[in-house]
Amino acid sequence: MRIEKEKIKELFESRGYYISDYLLSKTCLGLFYISQGESVGQEVYSMCLDGPSGAGKTFFVETYCKVASAILEKPVKFINYQMDAETSKSDLYEDIDVVATFEGDTTKIRIPGKIIEAFKAVNEGNYVILKMDEYDKARDVTDTFFNNCLQEGLINTVQHGNIEIKKENRGMLQVFLCKNDVRSELSEPMMRRNRIVRLDYMPPERLFTVLSKFSQENQCNEELLNLVTLLYEQLYIGRDRHIYQKLPSCSECEQAIMDAHILMKIGNFTQSDIYTNIIEDMLKIPNDIITFESRIKKSSSKSSKKLVEVIKAMQSEEINENPPSINSLISQHIIADEIAEYQKKTKEMEQLIEEYKEKFAKMEQERRQTIQEEIEKIKLQNGELVSTTNFPNAISIFGDESSHIKRGHNIFLLSSENWTEVATILNPNLSHDYFVSKLMEHASKLDIKIYENGILLKEDGEQRIIVVMDINEQNQLEFKILSSHLVIPSTSIFDIESFLNFMSECEKSQPKSAKKLAQKVTGFNGHCLIDAIFYNDTSLTDNSEGENIYHLTLKQELETENGFDQLDAVIPKISCADTNKALEISKTMMQGKVLKK
Repeated sequence: MRIEKEKIKELFESRGYYISDYLLSKTCLGLFYISQGESVGQEVYSMCLDGPSGAGKTFFVETYCKVASAILEKPVKFINYQMDAETSKSDLYEDIDVVATFEGDTTKIRIPGKIIEAFKAVNEGNYVILKMDEYDKARDVTDTFFNNCLQEGLINTVQHGNIEIKKENRGMLQVFLCKNDVRSELSEPMMRRNRIVRLDYMPPERLFTVLSKFSQENQCNEELLNLVTLLYEQLYIGRDRHIYQKLPSCSECEQAIMDAHILMKIGNFTQSDIYTNIIEDMLKIPNDIITFESRIKKSSSKSSKKLVEVIKAMQSEEINENPPSINSLISQHIIADEIAEYQKKTKEMEQLIEEYKEKFAKMEQERRQTIQEEIEKIKLQNGELVSTTNFPNAISIFGDESSHIKRGHNIFLLSSENWTEVATILNPNLSHDYFVSKLMEHASKLDIKIYENGILLKEDGEQRIIVVMDINEQNQLEFKILSSHLVIPSTSIFDIESFLNFMSECEKSQPKSAKKLAQKVTGFNGHCLIDAIFYNDTSLTDNSEGENIYHLTLKQELETENGFDQLDAVIPKISCADTNKALEISKTMMQGKVLKK
């Protein structure tokens, strides 16, 4: 089906969603991209709906999914995930099977999270809409590992490995983030990844259209529709000044009409009962009701004063065998003057529109004339229409937030030499996912680069120190520090020490887990083993293996409570190291001319 503005608007309205022109333009773009199976600027199309609770974000995404199914003439899978303050990477990429946890079945403890579910469904040929509701409640670090998912269509997990959307299917997934006011804005990288759409409460005119259809379908009393609309209009006026904690949503207004309609059908309920049920259905917070009734009493506007008279009449406890209908009260106090005022404003608006039409027509004529004159000047000066400015060395004004994250790059390709093991770290108390997320968060501050299968700890010319994770013979996760050459500069010991200290800080700051507590009880501790040949400019007396070449072996035990302690100046005399000299000696050792490690 072809994407046409009026057709899309009709499809939304037929499903009960009365879409604004502003949102319609964003919607048509999204439907065009999914119908073409593509996205621009990144692999996964993503939109962030930002607005207060009750602005209709959830209903919009649900309706969008139904309209997309109609456009594509194929069912679109809708996946919804409710986020909260505890949401982490494991929740989004990998969930926990509680039953398998208690049964001790380690092969089933981790189950696919919602993002994996969406990726797999797309790779099976399905169109998918993934809604991440209340995204702003999740921790800020969630943005870090969600960025790559949108940019590359790729996620990295422990249990399920790397999962990537097939290239030909990447346009079949669209992500909608819904946020309220917990975080004022997304992080800068996430804002770049998303089309930001600002939603507000529904204007009274559009609400009246929706409620009219609802009242007709449910045969509700028309006077209830009028009263609820007038009450909402007064509430809507104060939305920008945040006078109320929560304005009513469209569904709450429908609820108010239906409840009042049922009470009127049952009979013998006073107009005071009707009004009380309506206002309490619309404003769920008692202070908002008090604020509303107080404000309209103090307001100087004619509409507010007249609405006060209607409310007073409805709340009156005087006995009246034949009380006037709600419509009679509205007509008596509001409608007559409102019609006259409306007609006056309509005439003024029509006159203003005509004036602006003439003004814009004149401006457009002048603009076209100016452009044509400039084109003619350029043609005369250059012989043809070409650009007269060129800045070949201009760089982007945007920083690359992924400069320290090298997704999909093999760290071992950084060197053609064999890698030498310098140190082994076993820390059973440290959460792997938490540690990696912290490394990604602080990559720029630590001056490291994170590759697909390791961390570049130090790079000095041809000399590279990397950290990789491996499973030892006891099926335990170990961190191995490797060097691209046999001999390392002595200052690399300090880089290893800094890495251990950061690991220790991460262990202390991570949330407590059952795994950590169990290891504390059993006394299963970790350690750091350093076994390295290093070069130092200044001669040392201990462990000498040749001129300025030394062999260091050290075992540092892990204390459960405090993590790794600092290395306490393992080699206090080292101060500087010649990287080129270390590389030269490494190559000599590799040729078998000097003592081999």
